[in-house]
Amino acid sequence: MIDLTAFNPPTIAALGKFFKDAAKVNRPNLKPGAYDVDVEVLAQVSATVTVGKNYTQRFVNKAQPWNIIYVLLEQLNTERAAAGKVGIDMAALVKMAAALDPKLAEKAKMDAEAEAEKLKAPTKRPANGKVIIRGGLKGATL
Repeated sequence: MIDLTAFNPPTIAALGKFFKDAAKVNRPNLKPGAYDVDVEVLAQVSATVTVGKNYTQRFVNKAQPWNIIYVLLEQLNTERAAAGKVGIDMAALVKMAAALDPKLAEKAKMDAEAEAEKLKAPTKRPANGKVIIRGGLKGATL
């Protein structure tokens, strides 16, 4: 077995992309089953590999509007039930939302986004720069 890590990183990146692209195109032709593969491939690669600078990114905000609404309704219904009151009427709630002053809705959105920013602030993590590969296999034989 050949140690593929012995190739330089740009060569492996280019080969990986070209083979991944080909595998994706040919996936519909791969039928269920087990396959033994023992093949020798000779390939000529011509590509430009560009690697961007590393950067810091934040996790995606998972507190989406419908998630917030669900949690809010659950919390209100729990509190109302504890006080011996009937839960929130969804139909009435939707009618009230339709008649809501857009400025109030915008303020609620801004408040929620500010809170989401507080959650995301400590979630920064390092990320590798984007790798762009242009070119292709000039020839390959099996």
